[in-house]
Amino acid sequence: MYIWSWTKLLSTSGHEVLNKRVFAHLRRYIAIVRRIGLDSLRVMGIDILPGESPASTSQPHYAVVVLDKGKVKLKEDYVSKTRLLRLIYELKPDLIAIDNLYELAESKSSLINFVRRLPPGIRLVQVTRLHDGRELPLEVLSSMYRLSSQSKLSPLEAAEVAAKLASMGVGSVVKIHQGITRITIARTRTLKAGGMSRDRYLRSTRMEILRLTKRVKEALDRHGFDYDHYYRRTTHGLESSIFIVYAPRDSLRGVVKPIRGVDVKVRISPIEVHKVEFEPLVAKSKSPRGISGRYLIVGIDPGIVTGVAMIDIDGNPIMVFSRRYLPRNEILDMVYEYGIPVLIATDANPPSAMVKKLASTLGVPLFTPPRTLGVAEKEKLVQDYLEKHNYQLRVDDSHQRDALAAALKAYFNFKPKLDQVESKIRDLDLNISIREVKALILQGKSMTEAIREVVRRMKPKEEKQVVEVVDEKIVESLKTKIERQQIYINKLREERDLLLEEVKKLKEKLRQVEQEMERLLSEEGRKLRESRMMATLSARIERLEEVVEKLRKENEKLSEELKKAKDIIMNIASGKYMPLKVMRTMSNEGLKELITTFGIKRDDIVLVVDASHAGEDVLEELRRHRVVILALGSPPRHVLERAKDHGVAVIEIDSKKVSWLFGIPLLRDPEPILKLAERARKEVERYYRRRKAEDLRRIIEEYRKLRAEEEL
Repeated sequence: MYIWSWTKLLSTSGHEVLNKRVFAHLRRYIAIVRRIGLDSLRVMGIDILPGESPASTSQPHYAVVVLDKGKVKLKEDYVSKTRLLRLIYELKPDLIAIDNLYELAESKSSLINFVRRLPPGIRLVQVTRLHDGRELPLEVLSSMYRLSSQSKLSPLEAAEVAAKLASMGVGSVVKIHQGITRITIARTRTLKAGGMSRDRYLRSTRMEILRLTKRVKEALDRHGFDYDHYYRRTTHGLESSIFIVYAPRDSLRGVVKPIRGVDVKVRISPIEVHKVEFEPLVAKSKSPRGISGRYLIVGIDPGIVTGVAMIDIDGNPIMVFSRRYLPRNEILDMVYEYGIPVLIATDANPPSAMVKKLASTLGVPLFTPPRTLGVAEKEKLVQDYLEKHNYQLRVDDSHQRDALAAALKAYFNFKPKLDQVESKIRDLDLNISIREVKALILQGKSMTEAIREVVRRMKPKEEKQVVEVVDEKIVESLKTKIERQQIYINKLREERDLLLEEVKKLKEKLRQVEQEMERLLSEEGRKLRESRMMATLSARIERLEEVVEKLRKENEKLSEELKKAKDIIMNIASGKYMPLKVMRTMSNEGLKELITTFGIKRDDIVLVVDASHAGEDVLEELRRHRVVILALGSPPRHVLERAKDHGVAVIEIDSKKVSWLFGIPLLRDPEPILKLAERARKEVERYYRRRKAEDLRRIIEEYRKLRAEEEL
């Protein structure tokens, strides 16, 4: 609650005059209120209890009074914030009245969140803020409108007074929406990497977004809505689509409906302001907004993120900024804060519909370059400009850069003419505003028309005519001078005609020269294309020759290997070579590879490449099949002993006795090795049987000894 010594105000000598003014205002308000029907609304008045605060960790409590058509419907003096929201949803008042908004929230963001949580159609009113922006304490307003004469109101009384003031049309409505609506069409789900159906899903969703975009556009056009449309195009449709509709959310009901499908959604939401704003509860006529006398060239880069840049007509930097989903009305407000726009510029040709609408709304010409500006050209324009002006502007992103480049391109396009008019005015010693003349030229007027217009504005409305008596000799002298001037004018006209004829001839000659130049350039281009094609073909021939040479060498190598293979096969047929099964190591993996690749049979002879170790399970499996191992090199002693203990014969052979064909070992002169293998197998088997018999005898003796000891 405000603390205000309003009793002093009413106790002054001007008390009667003040009351007359108050009653006059009161009568006007009552008439307005009855006209717009505020006295028939349901109004909820709120006042926070003493000692409570919305910034506290515990919930604040309020006094609440509800008026329905001017009559008290509800009074509660200890309502928590949670119950307050529940009451709002249950009773659905048309207005919520309070004397200080920050009794509901501790900050602007919290206040905006609170207003956003209210049901649609409910307006929050600060009754102490008048239509002209002045704020008066609740007690003063209560006395002015004869609602209470107390200098201090209790929370329930304050809530009731607030409700009554709002029902009388006093106060300002909190505004967090701009009367602008955003329609977003996008995917419902976010895709993750991978998946064999990902591309098909993307194609279908993009096509569905395109289809819905066309439907929304047709509906908006059919109902005559003003809007801006931003989208991201892909190969098979649209990635996303956004409409900024310049109409309140409620006016779109029945025109566009929100959709949330499995793949695509259509979301409709009002665009919120970025600060707490107010508008009078009872509309007042708006006074014209004052703007500075600075003339601006405004560069626009439209899109989902819109960039705006402003420079004055002398080329001085003013400001740049960019923002996502920037509506046209915010651009207009921002521009008029800095000056008067006289030219809108874009970097694209053809220009977008949004830029055309903005120029049309401002009533100024639109500058488009002869062709769309490239990135390198825009970067050079902006960089040179920033260096010249000592980086007075900070360009944070590509959208700001493109907007500034568009403004600079327009300025440099008109700069020669602007410099010419400035020089002309100084030569004529005219006491007129050069900037106004420049502004008129940027708006499409010729130099002569612009100067005349500015002179006409500065010319007095009424001029006194002075009648003088002039000597006849002076008159005759002036007539003679006029005749001479007429002769001179005729001569100048003849010279002008001759010059125009000469210009016509020169234009024809220029046309012929341009045609010849185009022909030469075309011929040169053809030769250049042929030269490039020859270079491309030569490079391709060189690559193909390298491939042919590589294939030739591979063919020779394969021919040699084929010849070698034929010789080996003949030797195998004649018995000079014998193919062997191979095991890389005597491990579980090596055994598994042997069985998978070659298989294993009884009395096989297997070549082991690396016999540096041997697993017991592997040796048992080899013994079970009576396999003889041919080991390349010299195996360790412990491997030979372990193999012998497990009944597996191991024979060392020299690597020179083994040839390889496609990864298969071939044993040269196999007859001696086969005999040696058979002898080794028999010796190892005898050793293994003898060792097993000894182990069995030892076990039996140990058992007998153990039994004898137990009997004793």
